[in-house]
Amino acid sequence: MMENNNEATSSAALPQNELQGAARQGGTATATTSLRRSTRLQNKAASNLASQQKETPRGLATSSNQNSVRCRKKNKKTKNGVSLSMLPDDLLRDIMSRLPPKAFFRCKGVSKSLLELSTEAFRLNKHFRPTVSGLFHDTLSWHGDLRSNYAEVSAIASQEIDIDLKVLPRHRNMRIVDCCNGLLLVQAWNCQVHKHLYVYNPTTRNMLAAWSVPPPRDWWSFYEVFSLAFDPRVPSQFYIVCFRGWTHEGVDLNFFQTFSSKTGKWRSEKKLGSDCTIKIWNNGTFVGGKVYRLAAMNKIVSVDPSNNSLQVMQGPNIMNSLRPQIGQSRGYLHFITVAHETLQIWILNSQQHWILKHALRFNQVFGVPGYGLLNYEMFFTSLNVENPVALHPEEEVLFVPSARGNLMAFDLTTRRRRELCNLPRTSLLVFWVYMPCYLI
Repeated sequence: MMENNNEATSSAALPQNELQGAARQGGTATATTSLRRSTRLQNKAASNLASQQKETPRGLATSSNQNSVRCRKKNKKTKNGVSLSMLPDDLLRDIMSRLPPKAFFRCKGVSKSLLELSTEAFRLNKHFRPTVSGLFHDTLSWHGDLRSNYAEVSAIASQEIDIDLKVLPRHRNMRIVDCCNGLLLVQAWNCQVHKHLYVYNPTTRNMLAAWSVPPPRDWWSFYEVFSLAFDPRVPSQFYIVCFRGWTHEGVDLNFFQTFSSKTGKWRSEKKLGSDCTIKIWNNGTFVGGKVYRLAAMNKIVSVDPSNNSLQVMQGPNIMNSLRPQIGQSRGYLHFITVAHETLQIWILNSQQHWILKHALRFNQVFGVPGYGLLNYEMFFTSLNVENPVALHPEEEVLFVPSARGNLMAFDLTTRRRRELCNLPRTSLLVFWVYMPCYLI
């Protein structure tokens, strides 16, 4: 700016010197011309100087105005909406503990601070507490196709759960072979030889694994059953235990091997003892990190999938029992059977001793008069029941079918029955109690 001012001053002073020289020489015309030129140059210099002085404050004012506008906008945004960094951790944790599942997981991924708070908020959130939403069971259509069905028993909307397994690839036959803590193990096939396995979470609609099972040699005499092991406390991994064998009349399974999702490989196959062949038509259960399966002579086989180890224990010493099965509730292994005209429920305590927990009259539970084991067997056969009882994982409740084909909940504390829903007559009533899992 100083350089411009000097240039303007020097240009204005030059004609005055010329004017004085011309006046000394006595040239009137030349003096008049020089005067006009001097006046014109002075006016031009003055206008240039004024314009420079006006432009600089205007530019500075414009920049300051823009900054002030930005500041006002920023202050306005901060004034109307509260930043997350301004809220205390206790309030954020309380907010997250009240969010529904989808909003909770979106909020969890916003920042590292919310991710750290999500662990405690998850424990406090009532939406993630163990709650039975319904029961899966297999349905055999009139065309001979095997499908999985769903019976809703709680207020959790069925539209939140993929009860039709729509995400999985379509096959003519699809059946649930096991259910563990919110994950399903689904077996699917179009023909009996080529089969597929899927580990699937119907709540989050996440397919975790899939295999194409190669057909074995002599497949017509080959059979296999699967057990799924998933601990929600370690959601990053799960195990599958497969019991298989070349059977005679479909009763002898004497080999097993385990699969780990962490390694993605099947371990080497191991042979069971001759006195502990696995029963095909009984559901297994997962308790305390071990998979349990009912074997012949009321023996129970337990497999630790983490190290592929095997143990065999004896079930309760009961004579003339009917339809024995095992299950878990509140972290304890249960043994259920019909004996002495009662439905008996045994529990394995922490000292590894079997204790009779309940002895219920048959008509009290199923709503029909019972006398003699033969009538019990005829009743179960008429309903196509393989495992007639399903345990609630967290409450003193049994899920049982009624003589009219309805699904009932029997409260073991009050001894009262409550009808839940109707079951189709074509069902193969193998119940899988389902509790939603939002972790994986």
